[in-house]
Amino acid sequence: RTYCPKCRYEFDIGPPSYPTQPATPPFAYPDEESAKRQIMNAVYMRTRTDEVMSFGWILLPVIGYAAYFTILIAILLSDMGFFVLGVMCFSIVGVMIVMSIIHVILYYRFIKRRNEHFRRDAMLREGVIQFIHNRSYKTSRVYEVSAELGALQSIHAFARSEENEKEAILWAILSVIVPFIGLYVMYFLTKDPGIHDSRQNSFIRYASSALHKLGITVQPSWKTIPQRSAVLYLVLSLFMPFFFIYWFYVVIKDLNNHFRTQWVFEDSLVNALR
Repeated sequence: RTYCPKCRYEFDIGPPSYPTQPATPPFAYPDEESAKRQIMNAVYMRTRTDEVMSFGWILLPVIGYAAYFTILIAILLSDMGFFVLGVMCFSIVGVMIVMSIIHVILYYRFIKRRNEHFRRDAMLREGVIQFIHNRSYKTSRVYEVSAELGALQSIHAFARSEENEKEAILWAILSVIVPFIGLYVMYFLTKDPGIHDSRQNSFIRYASSALHKLGITVQPSWKTIPQRSAVLYLVLSLFMPFFFIYWFYVVIKDLNNHFRTQWVFEDSLVNALR
């Protein structure tokens, strides 16, 4: 080292030394294949999560209600002895127990498929966002898809914060024990699919636009399920108990249609990524 009397500092003589490797490693593109695998896994999961329920399930409560009112009318109109009357009363109790079990099963299946589909969709959205992000960096088209990517991330964030899972067993049992809880369960089973369908449809449109700019063509989804007034259904069920049968039909139908519509986009996406 050499001392300078003018500046009063010591300094090294010779060329400056440089580190053998940069302090910050160069940027590495994220693994695009991992994003593809996540998309594929999310799509293949639908065979277990997206249960297309048969409308035959509606017959179970219909048969139960028919048996209940048939026995009740027979008791009111018939002149029976005490023994026969007791048997009929026990029959009503038995029918009510069976009806409660049927409702628990229905509520459980409704809530379970809602939860599992929402969970699968979150996995699919994450994979699509990661893939678009990775491919845009690789092809130097980050700016071109920045608007779509921002919209996709925003939609995904809102979905994760609002589409909370419901404990299927707990809500199914409580809905039978406390009738008003059953009404609340039907309320969110009617409201949530409509909001989810609209949100997912927007996500698919933005994803289709971004993928098109990246040279990948997929078939977008334009068909949506109707936005139903869950409050109106709730009021009608209070004044017309048999409206519940139609309400069950709507809950089954809406998610069935949502599943089938989304599968069209998913199949197109999988074929495009292969």
